[in-house]
Amino acid sequence: MKILPIFAVLALVCVPGRAFIVSTEAGGNWNDPATWAGGNVPTAYDDVVINGPVIACDGQDCVCRDLTVNAERFLYGGNTGGSEYYLYVYGHLSNSGTIRNHPYNWQLWLRCFGNICNEGLFTPEVLYLDGVADQLLSGGGSFSPLEMEDLVPGSPLRLLSDLNLSNTRMDLNGGTLDLSYPDTGHTLALSGGFITDGCVLG
Repeated sequence: MKILPIFAVLALVCVPGRAFIVSTEAGGNWNDPATWAGGNVPTAYDDVVINGPVIACDGQDCVCRDLTVNAERFLYGGNTGGSEYYLYVYGHLSNSGTIRNHPYNWQLWLRCFGNICNEGLFTPEVLYLDGVADQLLSGGGSFSPLEMEDLVPGSPLRLLSDLNLSNTRMDLNGGTLDLSYPDTGHTLALSGGFITDGCVLG
């Protein structure tokens, strides 16, 4: 029987720690350590709170676990000149502020793996839904990504509140948008966009 050294055993079972990272009020580019209190750029294991104007997709992909944007705070896109960098949110997204393209028209591309709660303004260029489990969408804010696509159609998108979309192009990829989860119907309103390749229930 082969005996592993103790440090090798520990290496097999240890995983990176989950941290809580807050942006400074001055903000800045996502991948700049100076943007974050403590000077650490978020990893995929870190929960992030936006507390100042932060530009994501700033010349490379950005990652976090849960993402929270505080009220009256801004998360902008940084894709310029046809670049296609993403902000990967591997957990849940909660927005009480503003998530949108930059005023200079730098685009924000999001890939979200968890639930989305929006109480603010949510108008990124692209929102891709990547969750392998049901993804829940809730909140009373303005929610209108320009392009919205379900990349895992086997996991339905379920509304927990009414949804009013403006100029959104939604591709369900053969999946399901459920308006009646868990047992109460919600209203879906769409102005100037479309929903394609899927089933709307409720």
